[in-house]
Amino acid sequence: MVEVVVAGHLCLDILPDVSNMQQGSAGLVLEPGKLTEIGAANFATGGAVANVGQTLIKLGISTSLMGNVGRDPFGDVVRTLLRRQSRSAAETIRIVPDAATAYTMIFSSPNIDRTFLHHAGCNDTFGANDIDLAVVAGAKVFYFGYPPLMRRFYEDEGRELANLLQRIKELGVTTALDMAMPDPNSDAGEVNWQGLLERTLPHVDIFLPNIEEVLSMLNPRAYEGGTWRAQGAPATFYGALSQELLDLGAGIVGLKLGENGLYLRTAGAERLMRLGHARPESLGNWSDRELWVSVLNTTVHGTTGAGDATFAGFLAALLKGLDPAGAISVATAVGACSVEASDATSGVRSWGETLTRLHRWQRAITKLDDQSWQRYQHGTFRGPNDGIHVEGGLFDEA
Repeated sequence: MVEVVVAGHLCLDILPDVSNMQQGSAGLVLEPGKLTEIGAANFATGGAVANVGQTLIKLGISTSLMGNVGRDPFGDVVRTLLRRQSRSAAETIRIVPDAATAYTMIFSSPNIDRTFLHHAGCNDTFGANDIDLAVVAGAKVFYFGYPPLMRRFYEDEGRELANLLQRIKELGVTTALDMAMPDPNSDAGEVNWQGLLERTLPHVDIFLPNIEEVLSMLNPRAYEGGTWRAQGAPATFYGALSQELLDLGAGIVGLKLGENGLYLRTAGAERLMRLGHARPESLGNWSDRELWVSVLNTTVHGTTGAGDATFAGFLAALLKGLDPAGAISVATAVGACSVEASDATSGVRSWGETLTRLHRWQRAITKLDDQSWQRYQHGTFRGPNDGIHVEGGLFDEA
């Protein structure tokens, strides 16, 4: 039986080696009319479907992928790469005859955030009718990724997305949603994202966006001003933002904070009772929680897809019965493995290898000056809003 259906954005990632190019304060320096030699390009599957789906498969979770590619050379490459990981997963990808495969050019410069050039391709035609609800009905979790990059799911303030998630919730399946940063100069930049979230989140059990993505949607002034940024320690700001998302209807909220780790906030037991097939056995241990964990010390080769790997790690941990602290601890470990390769999934290890490594892996932050946060299990910290219920877990520390 399929445990997770992963649907949404799918593309081909093209990652040229630009390490020898001239760097400016904003990244690569391109001079008009001049030929610049660069290194070889790495081709990898990209988008939420490939990144989350392949990570789950590596972690031993039975997964079905639902996304579209065109009948073109890029589509052939995507399906070939997916087939190397899982033949059955690749066979569920739909080929659209009259549309181009989406692709992204990713330029990673040392010490500077990535630059993306993206063509949406057939992701703009992907809709609810492309999702096989008969397959979804037999799964525990339905994950959807990147609606800001998929026209049919962001237009009309997300009505198609909300209706789809509502139908899936009615099947008893746990729903999970992740976002992407909308291009402010595109049609997605004109969307009322707060309205979309108000319509969608009542049907979302697990919502783990990047903090910058959700801030740009709910509080553009704070996002643009950068006043929310916190170095290392979790801030009161995260509590207010997560509470807003819980009030909009989500059951479990995670904020991916990049180099500042992962923050988790959960709703009360009444809301968690409606989590669906993946509902934890111990609701008392999951309800009214506030936890934070720092990143793990590692050598970063590329951050493409690290957030997707983190989300997949969290889902795998939930399905394997871990407690909240164990789940975010494992999630950051999977994300850390991901950044050790230039693409999203090559660095990801098996579930067993990840746990073995996590037991001896040093975290970037092991002590906080903020007295309102207390050290907890698995290298995590519990916040002032945490209603601790049950002690103990998979990674209990001496």
